[in-house]
Amino acid sequence: MLVVIQQQVYVEGKLNTVRNVHKEFETDFIPRIGDFYEDSAFKDPYHFEVTKVIFNYRDNYVTVYIKPIILPPNLNQEKVIDYVKMMQRHDWKCNVL
Repeated sequence: MLVVIQQQVYVEGKLNTVRNVHKEFETDFIPRIGDFYEDSAFKDPYHFEVTKVIFNYRDNYVTVYIKPIILPPNLNQEKVIDYVKMMQRHDWKCNVL
């Protein structure tokens, strides 16, 4: 089944900096709420908790939401974009930079 991992990246307290990123892959293992997802893009913390799982049986995929990456409040929008670009080097996608 196709799994789509969804995550938000933003600066703490600045919701206008939010960027939604996602990563897709095929697997027979479906994460559950409370599980942790680890990825090569993550550095301390190395994994994020699964908060929501939505199945689409008609189209044979599942969307898995994980806790957001919240950057320190002293950073700006450019740091969010830099972080997203780093994630893209690890096969994450972002529709809007």
